[in-house]
Amino acid sequence: MIEHVSQTTGRNITNYIINITASLTQVLADDEYTYLYGAGRIAQYSATGTEYFLTDSLGSVRQMVDADGQVSLAQSYQPFGETLSSSGEGATSYVDRVSREILAAG
Repeated sequence: MIEHVSQTTGRNITNYIINITASLTQVLADDEYTYLYGAGRIAQYSATGTEYFLTDSLGSVRQMVDADGQVSLAQSYQPFGETLSSSGEGATSYVDRVSREILAAG
């Protein structure tokens, strides 16, 4: 089952398309990206192209690569999800949103 949800933060409104039938709710699309899933989150599509998620054993996104295999984003984290360092020009709403949620709950 697919559900359309909006989130308002200050003056910013973000629209999401969510798969609520998965074992854990999955964001299928937001205002910038469409996400591809298999056994886990595999890639994101945007107007600028496709980028693939490379995760660690906990599922945290450590790197993103473009279709040519070039690293577009590399990140490292402190315990509980705070970003320690980030390099590259790649971006994803997903990484930023998860980090903010972990820190807010912390």
